[in-house]
Amino acid sequence: MIAAKSLDVLAGRTQSLTSEATLLLERVREFLRSKSAGCDEPFTLRAQIIPLDPHGMPGEPSEIELRDFSERGLAFTHDAPITDRRARLSVDDPRFGKLNAEVDLSWCRYQPGGRYTSGGRFVR
Repeated sequence: MIAAKSLDVLAGRTQSLTSEATLLLERVREFLRSKSAGCDEPFTLRAQIIPLDPHGMPGEPSEIELRDFSERGLAFTHDAPITDRRARLSVDDPRFGKLNAEVDLSWCRYQPGGRYTSGGRFVR
């Protein structure tokens, strides 16, 4: 009985996160559709990432730029390597709203110029 309740709670959290990510994504898509076709202004969505150690303790937050995201996960650029596999993502943009999620980081690539691109999937 307890295991079934736990699964229901987890399913509810997953559904809530998916809904939050979907809402943010739709707001960004609408913004991009509303921009004029001839506009060369780059679009950047900034966020904050806080690495979580294996015990869930937060590390130093850092600013990131989202490069790609969907209801399931994201990719972002950042200035320094992230050594922890889990992180907390926070988006708070007046144009699109808020998203707070835990991310399982599964890859990282060094980019020319000293930046990194990392990505993973949403887990909470």
